[in-house]
Formats: sequence, C-alpha cells, structure tokens
Amino acid sequence: MNIERINQAFFPIIGEIAWSVKFSHGSYFMVEFGKPHLKIREPIHKKDDSLNSTLPLLRRRRVFLRGEWSLFILDCKWKFTENKESTDQDQPTDVSEKILQLAEGQRLKSVSIDKDCNGCIFNFDMGAKLHITPFDNSDFDQWRLHCSNGEIFSLKNNGLVNLEYEKQLF
Repeated sequence: MNIERINQAFFPIIGEIAWSVKFSHGSYFMVEFGKPHLKIREPIHKKDDSLNSTLPLLRRRRVFLRGEWSLFILDCKWKFTENKESTDQDQPTDVSEKILQLAEGQRLKSVSIDKDCNGCIFNFDMGAKLHITPFDNSDFDQWRLHCSNGEIFSLKNNGLVNLEYEKQLF
C-alpha cells in the first residue's frame, strides 16, 4: 500500500467539513467535502441503438451538487461509529443512512492505514469513525476520491493505490 499517495490524496481534506452523506447503490455511499459547486453534464445525443434504455437520461442535462472532494465508499466492508451509534454495510440502507448522517458537520481529523488488512480508518473531530476493509483481494475499489482538479485517487481491495484523471464520457 502506498501510504505517501494516500497522504497526498487526503492532506488537503484534513480539517474540511463532511456534508451531503448519501447512499448511491446497495451499500455504496458518498461524502462531500469542501466548498459546494454545481457539476453539470450537458445532454448527450447518441444515435447508437444499443443505448435505447439509457437514451432518455442521456438526453437530459444533469446537475449535481458536489464538493471540492467527493469520497465514494464502494466495494468493501465498512463500519461507521459515532458515540454509541454504529452501522455497517450489512444493515438496511434506511438505518445506515440515518446513522451515517451523524458524520455531517464533522471535520475530517485523520486518515490512517490499517496495515493488517489493507484498509483505512477515517477519524472525525466530534468522535465519528469510519473503518473500511476489503471484501477480498480483488482489484475492485474500496474507495474513490474525486478531486475538483480532475484527479481520482482509489484504494483497491488488494492494497494498491491508483491515481487517474477524470475522463469525459462520449
């Protein structure tokens, strides 16, 4: 695991306030950090019939409220605790979402590495803690951090840390 690259990714976020904690799909969720801004995806006019089911969505302009940094928690085991409340990836979404929202308004205090299992621990200033560990040794992402400058950092379940740059779709 490349600790320097993880430090590079999260150094600018330390001290930033978490906001807009939302589930996206299954046990995946996201947390925004930094100043809010609108991310606008213009309509896409594609003539490819293989995309018939997605064409109506592609033809719409989509507007998203994002932070300077968007942290996506993906293919991993996770446990969130805040005081006496806790939840994990196996809890029903409505239960987890309510407890995860306790992170909103808390500043990210530190990100540390759990070397025993290729995981990470996110600590917040008012006591919240998010501990993520891999499901297995696959190359799926535990987390992805999208930065406003187009950088995308990710930690794979096998412990590799990647840096990519945002690509435009179509």
